[in-house]
Amino acid sequence: MKRRRVKLISMMLVAAMGLTLMAGCGSSSDGTGETTSAASSSDESSASQGEVMSNEEIIKKAAEDGKVSNWGIGNQYEILALLAKYDLPLDYLSEDFTMDAFDDDSSTLASAMTYNELGLVKNDYDGGYGYGDSVGYIDMNDEGVAMLEDNIFCTREFAEQNPETVKAFLYASIRGWEYAVEHPEEAAQIVYEAGSSVSQDHQKYMASEVAKLVNTDMN
Repeated sequence: MKRRRVKLISMMLVAAMGLTLMAGCGSSSDGTGETTSAASSSDESSASQGEVMSNEEIIKKAAEDGKVSNWGIGNQYEILALLAKYDLPLDYLSEDFTMDAFDDDSSTLASAMTYNELGLVKNDYDGGYGYGDSVGYIDMNDEGVAMLEDNIFCTREFAEQNPETVKAFLYASIRGWEYAVEHPEEAAQIVYEAGSSVSQDHQKYMASEVAKLVNTDMN
């Protein structure tokens, strides 16, 4: 039986994405990027009593409890910037690539991508946690600490020595993204068949959410 308690989630949106925190009062998000999720008995108690915690209160409470989590490996910088913004210790728990810590309250501010883990938290398809709209978010763009990620890199030396290779790689990458956006179900099927995934339904969710990031309104 899935638990339907009020939860807190913080979301980081990456690249054209950004970073957001979900805070259990049904607040909305633009659905782009990387996230951090959170929940605790004290937060649930406050919500059940009709009190609404501010973003700052949520962040400080999670940090005070030592329950801020992130994957690290380069994804931690928005979290570190957020903690520094509120003059909090720059400590965080090491998070695995599930939302189990969020589900069992080990982490009250846990990271999640809007195009990946957020879908697992909200949706009830195979592999999902089924919290639906009982979670809200804090957008790292609103917090002023969102950063660009998921970029393509090469050394200056390689680019100078292999200009046609660099050009071809960039062109192929852009064409691949364009095709995936135009054919999200096919893209989801290709990725699902090529490697491990939570479920095919989750791959479809991810394809539709990534399309929102690629189709950025430059205005």
